[in-house]
Amino acid sequence: CFNLPSFRPGQYRGIVKALQGSDALVLLPTGHGKSLIFQLAGLLLPGVTIIIEAWRSLIDDQVRNLEDRGIGRVVAIHKDRQLNPDTGVREMCDAILVYIAPERLYVDSFQAPLDSVLRERGCDLLVVDEAHAVSEAGHSFRPSYLGLVDRMSSLCALAAVCRPPVLALTATAADIVVRDIRGILAIAEPPVSLIGETDGPAFVRSNLSDTVIRVSAADGDSAVDKALSD
Repeated sequence: CFNLPSFRPGQYRGIVKALQGSDALVLLPTGHGKSLIFQLAGLLLPGVTIIIEAWRSLIDDQVRNLEDRGIGRVVAIHKDRQLNPDTGVREMCDAILVYIAPERLYVDSFQAPLDSVLRERGCDLLVVDEAHAVSEAGHSFRPSYLGLVDRMSSLCALAAVCRPPVLALTATAADIVVRDIRGILAIAEPPVSLIGETDGPAFVRSNLSDTVIRVSAADGDSAVDKALSD
């Protein structure tokens, strides 16, 4: 359904990690195909895959792209996409991929549908996409990120099932952010990255370049206009 002739560096190892059932952090550059890792794993795993996304627009984009590829059984839940009171539980239990924001795990009306999913299908993978938000937003205005693992563990315990492995993905490679993500999400193993799989630094983008132009304060505006026009 994805119609891809091969994997990009790092994708295959990320998929293997997802299928092995161990917690993992995947660091791949923007546009490198991180979404394919958990989408393909979700199609292969028997249970439901729950994906935590930071923003509604990301959820809608992912669902739209999957639908364009003919992939159904995808449920997205946010302010503008609420579960149908009559059919929502059944839709979630039949889903392959369920997209939510981190705060959704704490919403009372979500507990019964999630409990039904855990008891009937099980959750084989908890994905934290754009995982840098765990560090950047979790300590300030989105504390739900900080308790994701504990919250999911508690919900699984109530349903008498094991907590699913956590798969976190991000393009942010700063060491301090990586350490924070691993600490908050309790990921013990080193990240999956392009180090050792490609020549040169792992996050160098060949289609981008930086240029430093020294100008005086008086000529600053004209220099910027010229750089933009070039």
